[in-house]
Formats: sequence, C-alpha cells, structure tokens
Amino acid sequence: MKTLKEGNEKKLNFEVTHGVNISDLTLNGENGETIFTTFDFGGQKVYHSLHPFFMLKKSIFIITYNLRYGPLNLEYWLHSVKTRSPKSSILIVATHSDSVDEDSFPFYLNEKFPQIKDILKVSNKNGNGIELLKKKIYEISQQNYDDIRFKVPLNFLKLIEISKELKKEKPYFDLKTFKEKSKIEDEFEFERALKMLHSWGNFF
Repeated sequence: MKTLKEGNEKKLNFEVTHGVNISDLTLNGENGETIFTTFDFGGQKVYHSLHPFFMLKKSIFIITYNLRYGPLNLEYWLHSVKTRSPKSSILIVATHSDSVDEDSFPFYLNEKFPQIKDILKVSNKNGNGIELLKKKIYEISQQNYDDIRFKVPLNFLKLIEISKELKKEKPYFDLKTFKEKSKIEDEFEFERALKMLHSWGNFF
C-alpha cells in the first residue's frame, strides 16, 4: 500500500504493518479523480480478530502474497472476504516479482472464488506492475460500484474533513463534539450522515 501511494524510490525498508493503517489513496482515470479510503491490515495472526470490524459491505480487497514463499494462507483470506463481504471485488497481488520467475498460484481458486477479478505480479524494488495495479483498482471502482455512487449533501462531505481534523488530536472523538462541529441540528440527518461516513470507512 505504501508503494502505491509513495512509489518505490529506494523505499525498500518499509515497516511491517501492525493492526490497521488507515489512509487515503488518490487515483486518476478516464472519469476523473477517485479518492479511496484504504485499510492496510497487518497479516499477523494476533490481528485476525480485528479485521472483520473493517470489512465493509462493498469494497475492493487486495490480497497479497510473497512469491518467494508461495500463497500461504491465501485461501483463509479469500474465505474471510467471501463470508464477510460477498459483494466485494478481490485483486490477488504477488509481490517480489523481481526475485522469482515462476508463480505457484493455485488457479483453481478462480472458480472457487468468483470475486477474484485479476491476479497481478508486482515488485516494490523496481516498480514493475505498480502502475498496472493502480489501473486495475481504478477500473474495478468504475465498473462494479455504480450502486454505491450517489449524490450527497455538501455538508456531509465537510464532515470528512472535520473527522480528519479531530483525529489529528487523538484517534477517537465523542459524538457530542462531532455533532457540534458538524452544525447539523436535525437528528435524523446527523444519524444518516454517520451511517454514510461509516460505510465509506471514515470512522467506526
């Protein structure tokens, strides 16, 4: 995820993800700019119970595995997405393509998990495959997610910026403070805004 956002310029010593890192990814394409809220999950077993809280109903899941070690636990993650987010799309990304020629991906999984849209190889070292991965993410977002595109009130969008500012102070905030800053007095509209921002992954 860091390579998607920052490129690969000598950034080979990325730290291992612990828990969940939440950030934005901006991609451009034929239909203009699209901003994605990304959740970079730590794959360590101790964090597995945390992941379901962040698996939204309709998302794009990027499941990675290291070509040097093979697709370990790949089917576990595919089952997890299929069970908790059956309407989502999945991209399988094999990393370290610069050091391994052959791929050991079990292609029978394509039939078992039709949510898989593509299987790509990338290298953080030389950047191979990164631009294609960005293109695939953008294409999937434009083709398969028409049902979650809709117009929203401008003040709802302003709430995203308010939540970001509050999270700079601490990783959580109380609803009373958030409501005061939102200036949305109607309880129904405020509740509607909360549900929408939750579905977009802005907070939980």
